[in-house]
Amino acid sequence: MFYDEDQKVIGLKFTEDENEPHKYTLIKIDGYGVSIVATSFIKKYNLDPKKYKGKYEWKKVRTEFGNLFVIELTKA
Repeated sequence: MFYDEDQKVIGLKFTEDENEPHKYTLIKIDGYGVSIVATSFIKKYNLDPKKYKGKYEWKKVRTEFGNLFVIELTKA
């Protein structure tokens, strides 16, 4: 997971590489996609989950870190 504080965007890079830094485990929810437990990420960037909770659309962006799935945070 990556975060751009200025633009308020989160980038997700999916990998099966166990040695990849910045990785989080995906929790599959039948019929509802997946969830990520990212408490340390939220605390590190001082994000208020109550402000940003909800469902987000994503876009695929090529970056220096590879292909990322990017979501733009908006306040709930």
